[in-house]
Amino acid sequence: MVSARSGSHSFDTSQMNMSHVVNHLSFGRRILPQKFSELKRLSPYLGRNHDRLDGRPFINQRDLGPNVTIEHYLQIVKTEVVKSNGQVMIEEYEYTAHSSVAQSYYLPVAKFHFELSPMQ
Repeated sequence: MVSARSGSHSFDTSQMNMSHVVNHLSFGRRILPQKFSELKRLSPYLGRNHDRLDGRPFINQRDLGPNVTIEHYLQIVKTEVVKSNGQVMIEEYEYTAHSSVAQSYYLPVAKFHFELSPMQ
């Protein structure tokens, strides 16, 4: 959660704007582009959902009024490509993301909710 906090200051929540840009969001180890492109030939669906929010702006144009909270809901799933001998060639974490805005009675925030999938 991203929010403003201070023990010595007060905030006018009607003037706070929680707009933001997600420059990069991923999980797990970084996969080198060369290895990733090699594996994409074997498994074309691989990597479609590992950077869904990258570069996306979430802007409150003030048309929603004051005290707007922006929330992101992410479901994360571990994906593995395994050779026939059982050796793991690659392991990555893919995610789906849904974002929404909501009026807040308190301090507006930017929230990221993570749900790890128990299925693999």
